[in-house]
Amino acid sequence: MVYPRLGCCKDAANLLEKETELPVLIFFRMGFFAALIVISVLALVPLEDTSLTTGWDKLNHVLAFAVLLFLLDSAYPSQRLWQLKIPVLLFYAFLIEVIQAFIPYREFSLLDIVADVVGLGLYLLLRSRLLYWQRVFSG
Repeated sequence: MVYPRLGCCKDAANLLEKETELPVLIFFRMGFFAALIVISVLALVPLEDTSLTTGWDKLNHVLAFAVLLFLLDSAYPSQRLWQLKIPVLLFYAFLIEVIQAFIPYREFSLLDIVADVVGLGLYLLLRSRLLYWQRVFSG
């Protein structure tokens, strides 16, 4: 099976994760789960209580999901991006909105999900550019 991110087979993808230094993987994994907890708390507390903000709710969503996908992609380099990582984060985005529908001081918003998808797209765009420049400079 070909991995678009790596341009190689599954065995090579597993080798990539094995060759990546364990402290680096642990750092990104801890970062991902810490960000997941912080974002979940911020998504569920009353809006007046959130002091960590850009000032525009949709930009908060874009940045949060770009960071989540970056951390998830870095934490599990051998896992499939389109078949696992993106669907997991899309499910998380939808789950947050469904939970908010049942919280009196929050509401379900399709525009928030759209902003989350834009954040995922932002990471993919930046990632493709970074990978391109990495190939250019590494020879």
